[in-house]
Amino acid sequence: MDNLSHQAIANVSENVQNFRYLGIAIGITAIVLGSIGNFLTIVVFTRTSKLQVSFNAFVVSLSVVDFLTASCMLPFNVAGYVQMQWPIGGAENFTSSIQAFVYFCCGYTSITCLMVITFNRFISIRHPTRYKSLFTKPRMVVAVILSWLIVPAFLLPVLVGTTDEGERIIGWNSGQLLCTFIHVGGAWKSYMMVLRVLFQFIPIPLMISAYIAMFLTIRHSHKDRDTTSQQLPWEVDKETLMVQSTGMNRAEAQITREIYVNEKRTTERRLLLVSATLCIVFILLFLPSLVINLLPGSRERKPQRFW
Repeated sequence: MDNLSHQAIANVSENVQNFRYLGIAIGITAIVLGSIGNFLTIVVFTRTSKLQVSFNAFVVSLSVVDFLTASCMLPFNVAGYVQMQWPIGGAENFTSSIQAFVYFCCGYTSITCLMVITFNRFISIRHPTRYKSLFTKPRMVVAVILSWLIVPAFLLPVLVGTTDEGERIIGWNSGQLLCTFIHVGGAWKSYMMVLRVLFQFIPIPLMISAYIAMFLTIRHSHKDRDTTSQQLPWEVDKETLMVQSTGMNRAEAQITREIYVNEKRTTERRLLLVSATLCIVFILLFLPSLVINLLPGSRERKPQRFW
């Protein structure tokens, strides 16, 4: 081991040195599972035309972000834990700032994609008559592109900015063995807090409120369905159309419409459960870190990770 490596180890606390083994194990597991799982999701979507609908397009967009995180970003994190120093050119190399920037972009873009997925399901359940007009293919493409561009636009000042002393804002943090914030003070401290609130704190109550509203809509609609012949909000009057266009009698048309309605309701519930599960996992993973980082004086107690 060279002198630089010995110096790097000397600068790391014993607790961090012990924790890094857990970080290595978790990182390798996330690399393998995240890369394979998200890659298969992308392949299935691209090769199955029936799956290429607006909701699945947003899910695949999320899978692409997570695949890049697992296959391109996490290996550098694991390498940093193993070597206990930035593996490319040392701590002062600008590549450490690039790593931090892209890693943050991937994390916060995942959150943005989850917000888009939530909005997609909310419109489908609460405003079904507007769904097709809002989620046309051109608008879907624009929504995916914007969900990828918003976060880098907010984080770019952090990448190119410096402190009053000319030091970089993000880069290799030897105390945490990660590429993260290294010099935060004054206006940059406030800007970091804005980013946390904007991309972590605000999405959580919004998503929770949206899913509560969606589940209540389905629940109330099912109760109405049991007590009246009135259609659910997302149902289309297939019965009348079939009578007029195919010559079916009313009883045959009613049975056919019931089959269509049941299939539609099952599909809506399945998609809602998928999107709700994605958001619940996000909340469980990010909420503890967010609460800790927002506590008064948290940064004075120890160095904090960005997310």
